[in-house]
Amino acid sequence: MTDYLLEAHDVRRVFGSGQTRFEALQGVTVQIAEGDSLAIAGESGSGKSTLLHILGALDRPDAGEVRYDGAALSEMSTSQTDALRNREFGFVFQQFYLDERATVLENVALPMTIAGVPRTQRRERVHEALKRLGMQERIDERAGRLSGGQRQRIAIARALAGRPRVLFADEPTGALDTENGEAVTKFLFELNEQDGITLILVTHSRDLADRCARRITISDGQLLHDDALHTTTEGAAL
Repeated sequence: MTDYLLEAHDVRRVFGSGQTRFEALQGVTVQIAEGDSLAIAGESGSGKSTLLHILGALDRPDAGEVRYDGAALSEMSTSQTDALRNREFGFVFQQFYLDERATVLENVALPMTIAGVPRTQRRERVHEALKRLGMQERIDERAGRLSGGQRQRIAIARALAGRPRVLFADEPTGALDTENGEAVTKFLFELNEQDGITLILVTHSRDLADRCARRITISDGQLLHDDALHTTTEGAAL
């Protein structure tokens, strides 16, 4: 049994070749404990979103190793990785990736539909997630009629309905105004603090990063800093 839920060891990722070759990650190592909240910070193009995608099994590194709950992702088949991602991970992005013609119910239930979750169970989970976000009254409304803040809440509900162990968020407040951004931030950290969901987020927002227990800083594909920002109630650094 590993002490860490998610680990990346000497991860490297290269895009392009020849004159267009770009090393997005140059040997990054990071360990994340279950229940942790981790901010990945850095300038645009630093490699932080690439790291999040690799940690979330949305992309594979060119070198190095990623392990989840002790298992190496490189030893899994594509179907096994897909199943792991669908079962264990939830994703929230700056772009909401909603089908504007579909209802809120259909959007939130989509990953569970793909995963083969029975229809009755899907609807129960959708209701539960929407209720937590105060969006249950919108369940039959088409996503295209919702405001930006409401769409982001639906995107979070979609991630939450699958009951993930790890929630990845890439600039989750980037497209929102201050009021909606604060509401989304509050809910993300409630999931971490009250539900024990491991939270890994990419952000340009210093305020959002400062809410996390840890912040790592990426620059030009390299890990510059790994800082503990808060302490546990026992006083030990997270």
